[in-house]
Amino acid sequence: MKTIWSWIRKHPFWTIFIFWWLVALVILGITFSQSGKYSSDPRMDQLFGVIGAIMCAVIAPIITYVLFRLLAFIWSKIPREIRARTLKWIGLIFVVIATILSGLIFYWRALPSDWSIKRIDSTRGLEYTSIALDALGNPHISYYDNTTGNLKYALWTGSTWNIKTVDSVGKFGGYTSIALDVSGNPHISYYDSIKGNLKYALWMGSAWNIETIDSVGDVGSYTSIALDTSGNPHISYYDSIKGNLKYALWTGSKWNIETIDSVGDVGSYTSIALDTSGNPHISYYDDTNGNLKYALWTGSTWNIETVVHSVGDVGSDTSIALDSSGNPHISFLYSYDGILGYARWNGSTWLIKKIDKTGYSGRYNSIALSTSGISYISYTDEENQELKCARGPEGN
Repeated sequence: MKTIWSWIRKHPFWTIFIFWWLVALVILGITFSQSGKYSSDPRMDQLFGVIGAIMCAVIAPIITYVLFRLLAFIWSKIPREIRARTLKWIGLIFVVIATILSGLIFYWRALPSDWSIKRIDSTRGLEYTSIALDALGNPHISYYDNTTGNLKYALWTGSTWNIKTVDSVGKFGGYTSIALDVSGNPHISYYDSIKGNLKYALWMGSAWNIETIDSVGDVGSYTSIALDTSGNPHISYYDSIKGNLKYALWTGSKWNIETIDSVGDVGSYTSIALDTSGNPHISYYDDTNGNLKYALWTGSTWNIETVVHSVGDVGSDTSIALDSSGNPHISFLYSYDGILGYARWNGSTWLIKKIDKTGYSGRYNSIALSTSGISYISYTDEENQELKCARGPEGN
């Protein structure tokens, strides 16, 4: 120890350089292991991390050494008897301050980030994402591969993403939506763009069971699915010929189909969720007025309201989820500037927030809530051709 201390006293300049080089290595390690956790762009995390490491390795040692020499000069001018009395107090104060700062730094690093974003599939041409969480909190995502024309499915196993192809005959998988039953099996509704039909796929445990629900006209685009306590699927979707919002319910033996809203061109970008009473809540887009709309089945009738009035063009690419109180949370797109939007009903009013402003983000989004009230939103960044997943703070 005395040898090390002696070397440090003889070589203060190199001691400072070694210290800052170690700090630079730590910064690089954190940067490349945590990139993407504290911002929406991992490449920017890495860029700023490298810049910070360079500053620590080159600029910081020089500044520190100059300050060290300046303080040493000032210290040498102080009378010896004063230095002897104050040295122990200066050391104590330094230790206290260093301890407090270190604690604050580690506390800050331990705090959960507002939104963390991860890459899942970097294949170009990914669209129409939908997300659901199983009992373990693992996300299941269905989406469309526009390059191959396939419906795809991604499952987080706890350590990695497992990706499968569901339907690969023709151009299947547009406007996909996913829900999980009590066994964790995925149910997926989607659009057959060749025949203009609404389709439905169910994972049986070893294979996919696929059927056509509605084939009258050009129907099935902007589909959304939810399961009731009996495991029966409820599906909202768009009739592009008539410009109507439609709804299909599996009773256990057949599909019941009805029209919910037919005023103007409405029903595109639809999304559905069921409350504890089994009543459907549906968010969708009013193309005639450029507004985000919301429909609730009360048990006897449909209540319809506007959530976000048009400021430019707002409310497309919508997705809905309900919290433990039955309040709706809706993700959507600000079409005029390409920003991912978020709205939630707090019991008396709608609260609106913009989430991701990087690139042209927010298209083909889907939202889900964990049991602790944390929001997860999957969506695409069209400018960077990426599939993203955003995680919100607890309690939103």
